[in-house]
Amino acid sequence: MVHMAETRWTTSAVEVAAAKARETGAEIVLAYLIPCECLKWGGLAVEEHVFSESERDDLQLYQAIATRYGVRLSVQKFQYENLEAGLIAAADALNADEVFAPVPHNSLPFLGDRQARHLSHALEAHRHHLYTVDQPAVTAGWTPEAHPVTE
Repeated sequence: MVHMAETRWTTSAVEVAAAKARETGAEIVLAYLIPCECLKWGGLAVEEHVFSESERDDLQLYQAIATRYGVRLSVQKFQYENLEAGLIAAADALNADEVFAPVPHNSLPFLGDRQARHLSHALEAHRHHLYTVDQPAVTAGWTPEAHPVTE
């Protein structure tokens, strides 16, 4: 499962996830998490959410990456009140072994590490393994081998 977040981060994560999926014969599910309050304001159910034009462009990019690696990519929408709980619920619903999710950057590096460890432990308690992907995102000549997944 790849959390569909900021475009550059998600592009990098899909690239790495696709390489791993090709090796293991897995597929990729992009989890698009929508805050509950956004749905309430619009009076929508999560299934009724429509992707913006830029999100549709991003989805085409992610699909092209998966196609290049020969792996299947699908998109699932989830709502959440708390992002950490939402990631865990999405991973549970998808029965995901691996979860690619960005960890918020903090001006104090040790706090970012603490957040990553906390999210990792929370996911491990549900039998999911957290992967993060460092920035910068994909650039010319970028390969997964040159930018390994970090834990």
